[in-house]
Amino acid sequence: MKKMDHFTRKLVGGALALAMILPAMRAAAEGIPQVVQIIQVKGNARYATDNKNWHALMPGDILQPGVVIQTATHSTVDLQLVDRENTFGIRSVSQTGSASPYAPPSDGLLYSTEEPKANVVRVFESSVLAVDKLLVERTGIDEVAETQLDLRAGHIMGNVKKLSAASKYEIKIPNGVAGIRGSFYSITASALLKMLSGSAILAVVGADGTAKTWLVNALHGFNPVDETVFALTPEEGTLPPDFTRPINHPGPPYNPPYCPPPISPVR
Repeated sequence: MKKMDHFTRKLVGGALALAMILPAMRAAAEGIPQVVQIIQVKGNARYATDNKNWHALMPGDILQPGVVIQTATHSTVDLQLVDRENTFGIRSVSQTGSASPYAPPSDGLLYSTEEPKANVVRVFESSVLAVDKLLVERTGIDEVAETQLDLRAGHIMGNVKKLSAASKYEIKIPNGVAGIRGSFYSITASALLKMLSGSAILAVVGADGTAKTWLVNALHGFNPVDETVFALTPEEGTLPPDFTRPINHPGPPYNPPYCPPPISPVR
């Protein structure tokens, strides 16, 4: 009985100590403002913060979560989701669309020394992408990030830096949502998903209203037409030559090594 009482006192004491530490850890968590930094624009693209007043999109623009980006035909936009203090330009865009003058770096390249730590997204032609949420909290020993993108039309690809277990990177599409983990991905609004590395959980609601979920691992994709997971070809498993990490940073393009897919695709 005495041994049990001693064990109980230690257990209660440990629980009380933990209860005191957790609020202090939460209080010490630092919320870091996140923004959308436009790295490059090829062709024509625009953005809106109220879904009705549109403005031309320019390299160096710094936009807040809640922005909607639209690309024209034969046009692409590369952007990074990054801490406000790690942006490389001075072109900060207000809610009204006005911006301070922006001067590109003297070497003509748009990049930041922090870009390897940022998530990069390429928005392909005839696409509509909304950045719904960008949140990061740092405690000094961990980082919890929450990213929510809404691909309303078209096609995007991107990279996701390594996330803590509590972090989330989600891409909403018209009939579902994809949860991405530390990887390079490509996804369309019709739910065609390709994972060049990492993995994703894809949930899609069918025409009958039934939701189905698939695990898509590295070097595999999901075909929404026949609802199957398939192995990527070597060409599909390699990033485009101009999609670097970071984009436009001096140095050779980054391509994850291609590995032969397993004999049986994940089902």
